[in-house]
Amino acid sequence: MDAVAHLAGMSKKTIYREFKSQFELLATLLAESAPDIGAFPPPPAGSDIEVELYGMLVRLVTQITSPRAMALVRLIISEIRRYPDLAERTRDGKGNFPVEIIASWLRSKVVREQLDIHDPEEAASMLMGMVMQDAGFKLLLISDCGSMDPHVIEKRARRAVSIFLRGVRKGY
Repeated sequence: MDAVAHLAGMSKKTIYREFKSQFELLATLLAESAPDIGAFPPPPAGSDIEVELYGMLVRLVTQITSPRAMALVRLIISEIRRYPDLAERTRDGKGNFPVEIIASWLRSKVVREQLDIHDPEEAASMLMGMVMQDAGFKLLLISDCGSMDPHVIEKRARRAVSIFLRGVRKGY
């Protein structure tokens, strides 16, 4: 709270007037950061699923590996033992976590008509794993390493989508 007060240019007393506890402050940070990810609507009818999925993955991974997002994840990890309820606050029921966003997209009518996916959450998790590989872990551990290289994100997303679609396209 001292660091937050210092960075905000306020006294700790003023911070506590706004937020009753450290938990409330962290929960507010989470709630306000979720919209930063943006909306990922289902693909329009007749669209190229490969292009749409690739674009979504690139945008999503770019957002979640930004220095600000990684700093927030580090903060949550550091406080999760003290505030176990914080883990529940990270799932706001609106699909704001990467795997939930992708799974929701995979469940859309347009996608289901073209792809044979039995477990959207598992498929989404596999896709994220292919794109992120070891990068997310490194970004969490090394706070000053910046963000994931855009060219790496694009290359991995293109390859992951290609491999994924080979396994789930109907009539393939």
